[in-house]
Order: sequence, then C-alpha cells, then structure tokens
Amino acid sequence: MNDTKWRRLLRALAPISLPVSYWTFVNEDVEYLRPTPQPDEIVNGVAVGDTSIVGPFYFRDVKSVRWPKRYEIAYGPHEPPRAFTQPVEQLIVAINAAGQFDICETEGDLVLYAYR
Repeated sequence: MNDTKWRRLLRALAPISLPVSYWTFVNEDVEYLRPTPQPDEIVNGVAVGDTSIVGPFYFRDVKSVRWPKRYEIAYGPHEPPRAFTQPVEQLIVAINAAGQFDICETEGDLVLYAYR
C-alpha cells in the first residue's frame, strides 16, 4: 500500500476512537499493540512518528493492521479486567469510503492487509 493511501486511510479513521490495534511489519511475525495513529502523527507524509511503544515506522514497512472488536484492560493486579468494544462496523464504513483497501472481517477482528 502506498503512502498516499495510508494518509487517506488515517484521515478517514481519525474521528473514530480506536485505542487498540495490532500492527505487523514486513519480515517480522510479532504483533505490536498501539492506538490507531492520528493524522498529526504522520511525519513527512511517509511515516508515523515516535508516539508509542512501537516507535517510529514507515508506512512501507507495515504488513497488516488488526483491530479487535473486543478487548480487555487490567487496571491493577487485584482488579478484574474490564471489557471494551471498538466500533468495527463504523471502521468498515470509513475504510470503504476512503477507497479500495484489502480488508477481511472475522468473528472477532477486522484486518487490513497492506501486503499479502
């Protein structure tokens, strides 16, 4: 996926609250957890800056992004995790309105493929 499509996609997703997304990169099998980047995090139109634990990365290195419909957050060792949902249906509408993207909806996730 080229840089222009990434910028268009992130602008389309900006109004949607997506605090949990899992990013995989070319030549890596690890998923990195981070909030979906906002357009103001784009650096020089080709990368996301150092705004999360993932660190800076180029769009060209992203293999896929996965948004879970449901996720849990543990706020402490003695508290049960709290369950949350993400607006995946709204996400699908925004992605489709932004152009043609390779997405796949499963029972629990939405995956966008930059490379397959």
